[in-house]
Amino acid sequence: MDPIIDKINDIEQAASQILDDGARTNRELDAAHEVRLKAADLEIEEDTERQIRELQQALQQKLAAEEQALETGSGQALQKLEAYWSENHASLVDSVYNSIIRK
Repeated sequence: MDPIIDKINDIEQAASQILDDGARTNRELDAAHEVRLKAADLEIEEDTERQIRELQQALQQKLAAEEQALETGSGQALQKLEAYWSENHASLVDSVYNSIIRK
């Protein structure tokens, strides 16, 4: 009977060892997965920040170009108005004067 009990104990110890090894392996795999997950999160975060910086830079360049275009267009329009005023000052004054007096 002792050899049977010894065999059962051996089997029980082997099963316990297998379970312990499985649990340890599982913990190691979990830790490795956590490391890979953190690395992937960091990579995604860095990539997102890079894309945001690129978009902000592109937007700033576009805004600067639009601002320059507006300044140029406004300056040209103002020059045309000033030229028109200079050429037609007398007739414009007469027109305004006549429209006020005639009412």
